[in-house]
Amino acid sequence: MFADPQTVTVNSVAKTLPAISRGENQSIYRASDEAWTLRISKNIANQRERLLVEVVQLKDAVTAQALGLAQQDITSKVQLIIDHPRSNVGFSDTELKNQVQALCDWLSASSYAATLKVLGQET
Repeated sequence: MFADPQTVTVNSVAKTLPAISRGENQSIYRASDEAWTLRISKNIANQRERLLVEVVQLKDAVTAQALGLAQQDITSKVQLIIDHPRSNVGFSDTELKNQVQALCDWLSASSYAATLKVLGQET
């Protein structure tokens, strides 16, 4: 289990996220202003293991009201999902870590050029 609290850094500003829920298959950490949430979970089914790390940003009520939306309607989520055979047939933790690193490196290379292209809806 991860330590409590967790910290995520957004635009050079550290956000402290205390645990609000911790269970066998999921932990949720949330900032006191509820603007940032970190969820870490696992699901094992059909001989596969699915691991999820998710960061959610919630816009404040004032912004939501100005846009005429319910507050929950203006969230953004960024997720990393690692899906692999449960028995790790052919995939060691090191190989999976290398795959995660390759994706993160690709997304962050050249000042996040690939991320900006994805956000610009390039495929």
